[in-house]
Amino acid sequence: MISSLDARNEWFLQNLISINSRLERAQREVASGKRLVVGSDEPDSVPALMQTKTDLVRLSQTTTNLGRLKTEVDAGELALQESIKLFDRVRTLGQTGASGVQNASTRKGIAEEIGSILQRMVGLANTQVDGRFIFSGDSDQTPAFTFDLNQNTPWSPYQGMA
Repeated sequence: MISSLDARNEWFLQNLISINSRLERAQREVASGKRLVVGSDEPDSVPALMQTKTDLVRLSQTTTNLGRLKTEVDAGELALQESIKLFDRVRTLGQTGASGVQNASTRKGIAEEIGSILQRMVGLANTQVDGRFIFSGDSDQTPAFTFDLNQNTPWSPYQGMA
């Protein structure tokens, strides 16, 4: 049994204990994949880590929001492109109907096609993405317009909110 140790041996043992402690901590970090397992591992770093975690959550939410917005913008762009095509068709039908060579039957066909186009336009104005009407402003749970050819005024005024 060792009754007493001189200063050098005591110093050597303290360093050996310190090295062993650091080795155990390094093994814990490698096994868990985390530098800090508990807050007491490095108390001064806890506020910075909490801020970093908050920033990561904020960035993740921003990424999600931007993805959702991109989907809405893409859907809106497609709806507008289709609307332009429909307007071009209405212009062509209007020019055809205005010519003096049309009879009542062909004008009725033109009117029916324009009614169908109106219905498609209202459908495009009521485009939904993830259950939200993208052209209804702040009232994204309300369709922008309603349409019923059996009514005197087949379409409603704008139902959304700017």
